[in-house]
Amino acid sequence: MFTSLLWLGISFTYADTPLDIHQWWLPNQEERQAGMKSYLKAHYGANPPAQLYPQMVVIHWTGVETAKSTWYTFASATLSGRQSLQASGTVNVSAHFLVEQDGTIHQLLPENAFARHCIGFNHLAIGIENVGGKDTLSSAQVEANARLIAELQGRYPIELVIGHHESGYYENHPFFVEQQAGYRSIKADPGADFIEAVRVTLVEQQSYAIQHEFMEEKEPHSPEHGPNK
Repeated sequence: MFTSLLWLGISFTYADTPLDIHQWWLPNQEERQAGMKSYLKAHYGANPPAQLYPQMVVIHWTGVETAKSTWYTFASATLSGRQSLQASGTVNVSAHFLVEQDGTIHQLLPENAFARHCIGFNHLAIGIENVGGKDTLSSAQVEANARLIAELQGRYPIELVIGHHESGYYENHPFFVEQQAGYRSIKADPGADFIEAVRVTLVEQQSYAIQHEFMEEKEPHSPEHGPNK
């Protein structure tokens, strides 16, 4: 679905325009980060990092159809319900960015703040939530995710980009750290089609940027005007 749309040229639609990110900060940050400190102590082990230094990105879907409902779900610093999760820590789930179906990007947390969004990777992963589910994610969200990741890669050594549904396949990766035996979950978001479309678009954008930079460097200088010498 998404990959076929990419070949129509949407990958380069906004390649030369600044990325617009709207700040929509989640409240209760001191309480949330205190909760994450306790969470990391239990799940990371001794000497967890003091703040997030992003080295990977995990992409999610919200499972609901509005950004506002997701924001309110994340707003509390502590979990409400979800007893299976509370057994492994009471800090609420959240993410750093939220992308609406029209491609609008909201930043919910500072990039150096921890968020509970993917077991085993919360100590070094940026989380991106996409409003919608299996049948409602859009090509605009593909574009926005790829552009956001490219922007983050320009500032951090981000080596790995995965879908939440792929996290179990990376338990042997050096990034994965989880001290609590049996604390795992099986996820479907954002699905193989969406994550593959984001990866294809990201590679295309990077290729375009390199080619564009090369062409600028090779652009001939305007000829000088004046009498022949």
